[in-house]
Order: sequence, then structure tokens, then C-alpha cells
Amino acid sequence: MKSVLIAILFAQNLVSVSADPEVIQELKDLIMDSVQHTIALNELVTHQTQQISDLMLTLSATRAQLRDMEQENKAMAANFAAYRINQASQLTGIRRDLNKGIAILRTDISVLDQDIVDVGSEVSVAKNGLITIQESLEEDRSITDNNLSNLREDLEGELELVRSEMLDTTSDVTILNGEESNGDPACAKVCSGTTARNGRVWRRGAHYNVYTEVDISGCGFVKTPTITTSLEVSGGRYTDPFREHVYYTGTSAVLMATNTSFRISIKPVDRAVNQNTINHKEQWNVEWIAVGFTC
Repeated sequence: MKSVLIAILFAQNLVSVSADPEVIQELKDLIMDSVQHTIALNELVTHQTQQISDLMLTLSATRAQLRDMEQENKAMAANFAAYRINQASQLTGIRRDLNKGIAILRTDISVLDQDIVDVGSEVSVAKNGLITIQESLEEDRSITDNNLSNLREDLEGELELVRSEMLDTTSDVTILNGEESNGDPACAKVCSGTTARNGRVWRRGAHYNVYTEVDISGCGFVKTPTITTSLEVSGGRYTDPFREHVYYTGTSAVLMATNTSFRISIKPVDRAVNQNTINHKEQWNVEWIAVGFTC
């Protein structure tokens, strides 16, 4: 503004000195240009001043942030230092524990090595013992085989002797023929027996007959023998009990004979006798004689 005033004063002086219109006009134009330039400069200065003010505010805020960052950096540095100290302490403890664990492992390994040596010695002793046992077993087996061989020879000799004696022995029983092919004549045998009078199981059969099974397995027959039977009665409905069984047929009929048993089936001459005497059949018993071979 001072420059504008100076230009105006200078123009007034020139106007008062010269009255030439062109000069006056040039002076006016010059004054206007100066005024415009001055206004533009004032605006520029005002704008620059505002920018400088903004920059100063920004700089102040930046300085405040920088101080905050410096404080945070200091705090972080302190925390990091404490962290490093803590980590160093933890690492020291870990190293100490690891060293203790390694020392314990080394001790255990040393003990295991010694145990392995001891086990190896025991295994060696066991192997030697097994070898000794195997040698003893081989020796015992050889002795046993020899003993068995001698025993077998002795038994075979005794068996031959028994066979010779059996062949030389003449049986008192002669079987011309039997139910099956004849066996060794030296093994001919007569076996007899009788069933119990009380407790004998008689069963009802077809057509008014009754039957019972007789066991002869105790005779030791190897083939079906020749069997002869008869019926003995000890009681009945008649005054003379010995006449009752004459009313029955089949008392000497042998059925289903084998080397261990046979069946006898009895049938009445008439129904009346069967119906009246069936309750007394427990007092009947079968007497039998069997002739056969035991070898």
C-alpha cells in the first residue's frame, strides 16, 4: 500500500509539472498497473502468509507427534530391553534345564550300556547252558532210543513166546462151526449166565409178545457166538408156578445176536394167559449158554 501511495504522490507531482495529456495518460496507466501489481502482490503475500501459517501449524503438530513418537520409542526401547533381559533369563533357565537333562541322559545311557554288557554276558551263559542241555538231551535220547529198542526186542520176544504157548495149548472146547467164520481154536470159549429174577426189564412188543435184552459183553467174544437159551419162572397165577411158562412160545428163540448181546422174545399160546400173567413177568429170568471165539 505504501508503494501505491508513493506512486500516486509521484503522479500528482508530475501532473503539476507537466500538463501534457499523453504524459498524464501514461502516468495514469502506470499508476493503474502499479496498483494492480500491488494488489496481486498483496494477495500473493496474503496467500503465502496463510500457507506459512498452515505450515507452521503442521510443523507444530508434527513436532508434537515426533515428541510422542520419541516417547513411544523410548518406552518401546525400555520394554524391548526388559524383554531381552527376560528372554535372556528364560534362555539361561532353558539351557540350565537342558544341560541337566543331557547329564541325566548321559548317565542313563551309561547305565544302559552296562546293562547291555550284563545282558550279553547272561545271554552268553544261557547259550552255553542251552548247548549243555542239548548235548545232554542228545545223550539221553541216544540212551532212550537204545533202551526202547531193547525193550521192543524183549516185548516182541515175549509176544512170540506167548503166541507159541497159545498155539501149543489145546483148548478143551471144540467148535466145529459157528455163526461166523471160525477164529483161533485156542481161543474157543464157553460162557454162560442168567438174568436176575427181580428187576429184569421186559417190554411189550407186537402181537401180545414181550421181549428183553441180554448183555453178554463180559464174555469177550470177538465174533457172534452160538447161543442157547431157556426161560426159568419163579412165580405166577397158578398154584403150581412151574407150569406157567409152558403156555409161552419163543423161550429158546434168539434174536438180533451179536458178540455183546442178544434179544429173546416170548409170545403166549393164547391171549388170556398173556393178559393174566403180564404183571408177573418180573419173576422170569433167561438162562443162557454161549460158545464162541475170543480171538
